Amino acid sequence: MKACREIGKGWEGWEIVGDYLKAPDGSALTPERILTGIYLLELGAADDRQGVRRLLRLARLIAKSKKLG
Repeated sequence: MKACREIGKGWEGWEIVGDYLKAPDGSALTPERILTGIYLLELGAADDRQGVRRLLRLARLIAKSKKLG
């Protein structure tokens, strides 16, 4: 039987079990998995910013067209 401990406030349902972090859904997150996730988020960050800019421009155009029409 492995010992586990809860992390603290704001981390309800999360536990440290042995060498991994256990998510509330029961999935085991190894350090390699966490670092891979962070890396993938960083890769997509530039594309996300550009997408948000385009979406905001479109929203502004729609708002202006509603005021005019």
